[in-house]
Amino acid sequence: MATTIVDIPKLGKVKGKVFEKSNIRRFHIPYATVPKRWRVAKPVPAWEGELDCTQQRPECPQSAVPGDRFLQPQRVPPTYDEFNCLNVDITAPPNLDNSSLVPCMIWIHGGAFMAKTGLFDAYDPEKFVEHSIQIGKPVVVVNVTYRLNLFGFFSSSDIKSDVEQDGETVYGNWGLDDAVKAFHWVKENIKSFGGDPNRITGYGESAGSIMLHHLLLRPDITFTRAILQSGVVSVVKPVPPSSFDPVWRKLLDHYQAETVDDMRKVPAEDIIKLGFEYFIRHQPLIDGAICEDPVREYKEPGAYASLEAVIIGDCAEEGTLWSRRGDIKEIYKSYEDPVPSSLLDRFHLLYPSDVFDKDAAQAQKMVDELVGEAKFICPIDRTAKAIAKLRPEAPLYRYRVNRTIEITQDLGVHHGIDIFFIFMNDKLTKEERVTSEKMCSDWLYFAYGEKLEETSGWNRYQLDDPSVMIYGEQATVTDMETSRSSARCKFWEDVENASLQRS
Repeated sequence: MATTIVDIPKLGKVKGKVFEKSNIRRFHIPYATVPKRWRVAKPVPAWEGELDCTQQRPECPQSAVPGDRFLQPQRVPPTYDEFNCLNVDITAPPNLDNSSLVPCMIWIHGGAFMAKTGLFDAYDPEKFVEHSIQIGKPVVVVNVTYRLNLFGFFSSSDIKSDVEQDGETVYGNWGLDDAVKAFHWVKENIKSFGGDPNRITGYGESAGSIMLHHLLLRPDITFTRAILQSGVVSVVKPVPPSSFDPVWRKLLDHYQAETVDDMRKVPAEDIIKLGFEYFIRHQPLIDGAICEDPVREYKEPGAYASLEAVIIGDCAEEGTLWSRRGDIKEIYKSYEDPVPSSLLDRFHLLYPSDVFDKDAAQAQKMVDELVGEAKFICPIDRTAKAIAKLRPEAPLYRYRVNRTIEITQDLGVHHGIDIFFIFMNDKLTKEERVTSEKMCSDWLYFAYGEKLEETSGWNRYQLDDPSVMIYGEQATVTDMETSRSSARCKFWEDVENASLQRS
């Protein structure tokens, strides 16, 4: 294995590996460590000598999600370490140093805040970086690993009190705080790898995109361009720490524990297994430090003050990963029940329940659309409109992926299908790779600050001209408002506003 050495000022030397054919460099570097469970991470101090960064580092402990076909066995079998899982994986073109800087792109992975990792095989950016070199737009890509599940997105009233006794303010959002620290680490150190600290684009998918949207609402963001793929803050609404009190009491009872410190002694693999059995839904928490009230903030004056430009989009059939598991009538009811009584007539008009007794195929299609629109497409639509209204001077580009791929044909244009395209997955067919190359090129032109109207024929999305790029068998630009979902998205906006008025 060929290796290379980079000297990071204030930290030390790191040894990375060099890919044989492309000469692309990769480094697996710790950016922080966890002092103890349910505490903010601490920056990694400088080291002496040369740190071997040629091998993948540990991931946050986790359980596989049943039925997740994207969690295939990894090329490098993972190891887990709750306290040493905070790493950045840097993939850089050859022959770059701090005198020839190129844009940097920071990837935040998805996984429902409970699974996967920064350099999960599906997120390997080697081909993306190789493509960036081929089209003359080389970039440095950084994949971030952060804490997940019970270690990254969980709290309780007891944990909140324990944190406050130590004078800390972050409770429950440790994974989100890890991401903040990773962005700061990159800003401080990426120059050593040939990345420009003043040209950073954050990009992420699903939970990773939700996290990026949270960061965009903060006053201290270290990136000014963002690509939000199938995720915004209102997709998974934050909850107060007390929301987890019932399951916290179950954990205490199970382990016959009395204090937070007692629970810190439970082995990570044990608490993960039990947490999974309890079906805990992990999500950001309202702590007033990392996360205050983002579902209000994302459309209020003052938001996105530092935003320079954004790409935001979705997949045409976002809901199928959920709508095709279980009884569709029960799934329908789970979306019907939270709707305020004053809006139920509109719900039934837009999603008529009598279809269940008429046509099974049409019923499945309607529930696919219901889940996709309520869960992803309409929250993303609201966010695009909010950014266009609040930051009209910042270029905003809206997209939709609308082509299937052979290996997941049965799920349609499902949530997460964009991952196959932007990381140039090996399993794509020759025809599918055309879409992949187009998307990757557009992402790269964006990271370079170019006008996509000129490089890609992609018109800016504006309130009076809601253009959208459709990545189908050919890439085409059309009017977003021509889609049938516009009336439905107005309905889900009214549901959100009614919820905010009650809270």
